[in-house]
Amino acid sequence: MSAHPIPTPTRKQHDICKVPLSFFESLLRIPDCIFAALRCFGYILVSTIGMAAVKKGGFTWTKVIKPEEFGEYARCTPQWAEDAIKWLTTAGLIRVDFVDGKPSQPRYRISPDLTTETKGEPIKGKCKECQFIGMFETRFVPMPRTFFTKVAPGVDHATFVCTAVVARFTHHWNTERGLWTEPSELTPHDFRLTGLEPGQIKNGLDEAVRLKLIKRTNRAGKASIFESCPENWSTVEKRPLREITPPVRGAKDPAKQPSESGDEKPVKKAETPIIESGHFRTAVCPKCERIVEVEPISDSESAVMDQKQAAEAQRQPPRAGPSRETAHRKGKLADLAARVIEKHA
Repeated sequence: MSAHPIPTPTRKQHDICKVPLSFFESLLRIPDCIFAALRCFGYILVSTIGMAAVKKGGFTWTKVIKPEEFGEYARCTPQWAEDAIKWLTTAGLIRVDFVDGKPSQPRYRISPDLTTETKGEPIKGKCKECQFIGMFETRFVPMPRTFFTKVAPGVDHATFVCTAVVARFTHHWNTERGLWTEPSELTPHDFRLTGLEPGQIKNGLDEAVRLKLIKRTNRAGKASIFESCPENWSTVEKRPLREITPPVRGAKDPAKQPSESGDEKPVKKAETPIIESGHFRTAVCPKCERIVEVEPISDSESAVMDQKQAAEAQRQPPRAGPSRETAHRKGKLADLAARVIEKHA
């Protein structure tokens, strides 16, 4: 009785969402106090950017999303989710539009700059590190949609961002093979992208390993080896809603408060902490060859750059191509014909 060969299992194709590199290089540093902003941004991203890029001739908008739906997704109260959406809009990370002009029917999309990253298109700007002005290469990281639909509402902030960093360095994708992972050596410096303290990073990684979201191989005296496990992400269950009490600005130690008087003072309403917005445009600098934050440039700087590129293009010799080679061959044939005619004359 002959033994039949065991068939090789086919690689599972994940439904991919192209996540801008800026999400990992800048957005992960959003403090835990407004963690809902990170999840709400992911909800908008996964609802608009998938395997297909932006619709031809325009941008993809979400359906109408209410604060209650954002809150259910981010596992927080609708009020806290509404504050997170306001922060994302103020920071320029998302755009909002109202269907038929009705504020009660908002729809969203990510900013055009971040959409450019999802398509890998070059952007024009200035390097924040070396001040180079020119064109920058943008990149995206392939992430299964389950990272936003399952992992985001199912884990705490530290676990979420630590898993994102591991995926940032271990995920690879192309149209033929799909998504695959490769183990990578990651140092504590690589986890700076999370903006967390070392103790928080350790707890986040431990929980991600426990949930089998990632694999970790510890090595004595060396950096650990990490690998993402996206095949397990769909098994994560939603965690209970998180009740968040926004901190009160300017709160003082109760022991140092003055003694109470007969006059009652109005209590100031708790407010969301102010976070300065940034450009959140990340790309590869062709000069210093690092992943840097790209700052927008003025129209005058852009015009100077265009003139410089045009001048350099004129100084460069024409590239060898079919037209140049054909002209060369025609010239040789003409010389040969002239010599034959002269010989028989």
